[in-house]
Amino acid sequence: MAALALLTRLPVRRGAASAAAGGGSMGAGDGAERTGAAAFAIAGALVGAGALATVLLVGASEPALGAVLAVAVTALLTGALHLDGLADTADALLAGDPGRAEAARKDPAVGPGGVAALILVLGVEIAALASLVESSGALIAGVAAVAAGAVSRTMPVAVARLLRDRATGEGFGSWFALHVASADLAIAVASASLLVAGLAVLAGSSAVFIGAIAGALAGLAGALAVTRARGRLDGDGMGTAVELTMAATLLGIALAAG
Repeated sequence: MAALALLTRLPVRRGAASAAAGGGSMGAGDGAERTGAAAFAIAGALVGAGALATVLLVGASEPALGAVLAVAVTALLTGALHLDGLADTADALLAGDPGRAEAARKDPAVGPGGVAALILVLGVEIAALASLVESSGALIAGVAAVAAGAVSRTMPVAVARLLRDRATGEGFGSWFALHVASADLAIAVASASLLVAGLAVLAGSSAVFIGAIAGALAGLAGALAVTRARGRLDGDGMGTAVELTMAATLLGIALAAG
């Protein structure tokens, strides 16, 4: 439940999400229960299932429209939470010095950097899904969305553990990094791997597995690069990691299938 509360706008118990949003401190022993990090891959797959249903219903007859609607459903299920983080991080990266960067990140208005980042990342996601529908069919495209959902939602857990020392301040990033344990990362990665492998077998396509691995590596590299460029890890950076990995995974599967 904690994973769904943090990653989606589904009507579930939101105790963990409220604490995270407020930057509240919790006992270290509460990490697995309160963050839900171990279940992030499963929560991401559930988000991807919404895209799967959309692609199957619309994409078979209208690939481009189905891809657009599938990405829209994903944004709706998550409240565009990660897209907001992507836009804020892009604006911060273009701001220059640390003070201006933090002001740009907190500014509710989206700047030109944020707009460009949203267009590029959403464009890649939509184009990859549409390409998969046309080249491999709606089922493969939908399965790719589920796999990408699982892989991308695992990425914040990995980033939180790998760059824990970069999480400073009182915001969500530091709270999450403090409470995510090594066991959470191991379970999340194992869950994502099993989900992707199972989906590849179900769809009868090795491209799903190969593309997901490539996408995970590319997404991790991008997330690490962004965090180092920012000089810190925060909640917006984690949202950026999700969207970069989502786009990279869909692109990787599309290229492997093509």
